[in-house]
Amino acid sequence: MKKISLCCLIGLLLLVGGCSGNKQEMAEDMPNMLDVKVTINPEIADVNKTVDFKADIVSNGKRVKKADEVKFEIWNSQINKHTTIEVHPNEKGDYEIKKTFSAQGTYYIIAHVTAEGMHAMPKKEFTIGSRSSTE
Repeated sequence: MKKISLCCLIGLLLLVGGCSGNKQEMAEDMPNMLDVKVTINPEIADVNKTVDFKADIVSNGKRVKKADEVKFEIWNSQINKHTTIEVHPNEKGDYEIKKTFSAQGTYYIIAHVTAEGMHAMPKKEFTIGSRSSTE
């Protein structure tokens, strides 16, 4: 009986010891995360007024000024026609555009961002004039 208990105790210690691992090594194995925050100013705008769109891109806690690709996909929720705009960094390294809209309603934007081997697609809603009647 003592031998069985001793074997179980040794097995348990080996199991627990094998699971502890080196936390620093685990952190190094984790891939960088790509965080993209889309800002819209204003989020509720009048028809034919300028709306500013900006994508702030962060990877591993650092701002990305040179992404591989940034595209803004924009569409009205009532019309199934999507517009895709390629966005290049300005002199400050910001990814932003200005756009006006001639039709009121609820719109969506998806920022398609590829940087440092990762891809992110955050989606955000905004309104031109008044919201679409079915929403």
